[in-house]
This record gives sequence, structure tokens and C-alpha cells, in this order.
Amino acid sequence: MDGQKKKLIEKFFNYLKDPDGNFYDTNFKEDLMAIRGDRVAAIFPDSDDADGNFNPQKKGYEFDEYLEALVQGIPKGMLSTWEQEKTSNVPLLIRGLGKKSQLAIKNCWEKQQTFYAIDSGYLGNERTKSKVWHRITKNALQHLGPIKDRANDRMNKIGYKYLKFHPGSKILICPPSDKVMKFWDQPTPEEWTQQTIKELKRYTDRPIEVRLKPKRNERIADGNIVHALQNDVHCVVTYNSIAATEALLNGKPAIALGPNAATVLCNTSLSEVENLNTFDKLTIEGYAAHLTYCQFTKQEMQNGIVDMTVAGAPYVSFDFNQNGSTCESGHWGSKTNRSMTPINATVEGPAISLNFTENLGGILGRLDGENYVVQKHSETPFTIIESGSTVVVATEAQREG
Repeated sequence: MDGQKKKLIEKFFNYLKDPDGNFYDTNFKEDLMAIRGDRVAAIFPDSDDADGNFNPQKKGYEFDEYLEALVQGIPKGMLSTWEQEKTSNVPLLIRGLGKKSQLAIKNCWEKQQTFYAIDSGYLGNERTKSKVWHRITKNALQHLGPIKDRANDRMNKIGYKYLKFHPGSKILICPPSDKVMKFWDQPTPEEWTQQTIKELKRYTDRPIEVRLKPKRNERIADGNIVHALQNDVHCVVTYNSIAATEALLNGKPAIALGPNAATVLCNTSLSEVENLNTFDKLTIEGYAAHLTYCQFTKQEMQNGIVDMTVAGAPYVSFDFNQNGSTCESGHWGSKTNRSMTPINATVEGPAISLNFTENLGGILGRLDGENYVVQKHSETPFTIIESGSTVVVATEAQREG
């Protein structure tokens, strides 16, 4: 045991016998933080988040439940506030667009400080009583591309089915919220809507309908966007609402005028309203699969983003050694159903073994590079995998026998 950890344990036992610190130094917080190293801080949202009804105590929580879940899944995560972190340089976890969240995001952009924004997922929440899927975006509010080649497992889990693009007659305008427009220094939703209608009439004589964002209980009934899109819609027009993404996933073109996850595919100018982009099944399913790897459930956040299945499942085991590294796959306890392949790896330090389930494909699907840097925590089953601009904190599977 190194000296830093030994000192922490000594202070902890001193605290148990002398909690008031009358005779011993019992302040072990600084020693604990030193061992944890650089931290990741979650910002407590404002009361004006969640449509002005943010109150975690009503649900039995002291902090935002999703931020807290993400903190639980990150070895260096901690709960904090904007007041505590406004002068720090640590990565921030931010949910919603309340006043303090907006300040934190803009401050991070100005300082080039890393942050992760949490908000509603792109698909899968259409008919759920509460939001199950939550997007997590690095240094932005939505994933702006490129579309990455992903497995279909998460898309299939959600139950997404491709809808062929089909024509309609009317234009459906989906104005953003007042908070969103203020954040992007845009006109009020009412002014933006009137300006958009006026501009559209320069290019088309189609009927125009405005769809204001309904309340949550209306969205899980017949008031959801999927139902609205089936009502003779030619296209959706919005600023940065995920309604544009929902349109593409449900067989309708879209025009997005602001930073939006749909702009990798959809049109971005009102002048194109009669010449809209449509896509085949392969493209849209690839887009949907990509988006499902950009959103997570509360349980996945608590598990360190990756939900690792433990004993009894197929496994992948990596052995890294300076004299030669291998990758072995098979089933726990099986002596015959196994395969072993040599792999190229530069190993620094002692030999290590890493055990994963078949969900390793899901882990690698989140990474955007061709080479991987793997770091194993010496005393816990946490493994950090870096590739390109992405870092994944994964929990190893525990092998039996």
C-alpha cells in the first residue's frame, strides 16, 4: 500500500475514535480527493428546469436523479453546484437549460472546458410515462455528427422500426421553448414562428400548421409527435428541437435551422421546402443505431454507461503481457468452446487481464478511433478505454471458477 492511501486509512481510524479531532488530525477529505485525482462535477439544476417543476425532493431525491446516477457510474464523479464550480476547470455534468445550466455551458465554451450535457433521448420515450432514455453529449447540446457505424442491438432493444418516406401536403412548424431561444440569442418562439411562416410563403403555398410542445402526459397519449406526423405532413420545420430527428425516423423530411442532431441528414434552409432530402432504409436505420449509442438509461449511467452482464454469459478475456498479448473468447467454465487470438499491444507496466462479456462490442461501438488505450484500475473492476476523442469507463465482468 502506498503512503498516500496508508495516511488516509490512518486518518479514518483516527476519526472513528476522535470524531471531533481533539487529539488527532481527522480531516481526511483532502487526502481522499488527492487519491481520486481529477474529478468530474455534476451541477445541481435550477428550479426552472423540467418545465419549471424541478424538485427532486418530490421524488425522494436530494439531487437530480440522473446526474446522481451518472456520478455513481464515474469513479471520479461528485455532486456539486454552479457556485462551487464556476472558477474550476474540471469536466462538468449539466442537465437541462435552466439559468445556471446555461451559465455553466456558455462558461465552458468560453474557457474551452469539457462538459457533458444531459437531456431527453432521441428515440424510445414516445409512449413511456417517464423519460427512460437520456442523451449525453460532449461539449454540445446534441450530437451534430458524423453518423458512426454502430451495431443494431440498442436500436432493436428500443423496438425502432423503419418507416418509408411518404408524401403529405402540410408543413408542421415545431417552435422551440422560450429557454432554448434565449440560450441561442434568437427571437421569442412567437416571433420566430411568424418570421418562419413569412419566409416559407416565399417558397410554397402549402398549408402551414404550428405545433406547440405539449405537456408530458399529452405526449404519451395521442398528442405525441409520431401521431402528429401521420396527419398528412409534408415536412417538419424547427430550430433545434428533436422533432426534426423524430420526423426523419418516422418517414418525414425536416428542415432544422439551428444546431440539431438531424442536420447530418435533413435540410437546413427554408428555400429547400419543395426539394427535401429523403432517405432509404439502410441510411435511416444506420442513423437510428448511431443515436441509440448516444443515449442511456438511468441504470446504464449507474453502471458506468456500460451494463456489463456477469457470470454465466459469453466472455471476452484480454491478457496483456510484454512478452505477448492474447484475446480469448468463449463461455465461463467451458474447456472446449473457446478461441484464442494473438493481438498487437504495447504494454507498459506489469501484465494485466481484462474480462468482458459479449457487450464488449457495445463498448467499442462508442469509441471513434482505430487504436485503443486501456488503463486498468489497480484495486477495482473499473477499466478506462480511450480511443479518438472518446473515453469509456467500463465495469469488468467477474469470472467464476
